[in-house]
Amino acid sequence: MMRKNDLITADEVAPPVIAFFRNRVFQFSLETTLLVGVAAVLCYSMGYWQWTRFHEKNAYFATLEQQSERGSAPLDPTLADFGGLVHGQVTVSGTFDHEREVFLINRSNNDQPGVKVVTPLRLRDGSAAVLVDRGFLPFDWTMDESKKTLYQPQGEQHLTTRLRPSQAKAFFLTPETRDPEAGTWKRRWLRLEVDKMAKQLPYKVLPVFLEQEEALEGWQYPLPISHKVLPASRHLNYTIQWISFGTFGIFLGALIQFRRKPAVIQSSQIPVS
Repeated sequence: MMRKNDLITADEVAPPVIAFFRNRVFQFSLETTLLVGVAAVLCYSMGYWQWTRFHEKNAYFATLEQQSERGSAPLDPTLADFGGLVHGQVTVSGTFDHEREVFLINRSNNDQPGVKVVTPLRLRDGSAAVLVDRGFLPFDWTMDESKKTLYQPQGEQHLTTRLRPSQAKAFFLTPETRDPEAGTWKRRWLRLEVDKMAKQLPYKVLPVFLEQEEALEGWQYPLPISHKVLPASRHLNYTIQWISFGTFGIFLGALIQFRRKPAVIQSSQIPVS
């Protein structure tokens, strides 16, 4: 015989989701909606940025493959468009202008703080110069004038380098680089922005830069650092994660606006004697 305590209510047999909404009502909250909306927009923006990076990386690796098949080629400073050489190897001869070299700050190598040295290379024919990312230099070397002879080779140099496009900030929150002021010399930079660096040089500068991939024979520094690039699939994973975060945030924001119905208190009628 079933006792009273053994009775099963409708809420107990209903699925958990239905049971959750049975005694709740949606109560709109402007503060919650705005907060969730802002968070979702940020997540979707990050997802879109990673999606664009995914396509950029695919295009980059395709270009590397094409340039690898082409092999190295002499740098022609008279070209109007260097697009066909971007990310490819080029050979070049000229003399470094060490008096006008600059540093890319906030770099490290095996946890050692330092900079990357960027030096103008005056081409042999004298038509122009091209900026060369020569590699990593320990920070304390930049403060010691006596060490300059240890990383500034003199005379004509013959280099095999990789041609790169001028750098731009990779993320919208990254600070902008100010143009050098007239009459001043700006030595420390965040990234290699050729057009802005060229404004403080007294000669024509090509709109691209060269990246050394091997140290000069017999020289310890600057030390070329291999250009590490995340695989494109990593950005696709990040895209899915950010979109998931934004969607889950919207769902959670709507869910917490379902509030329990106020309990109805029924007073028992007491008979009057």
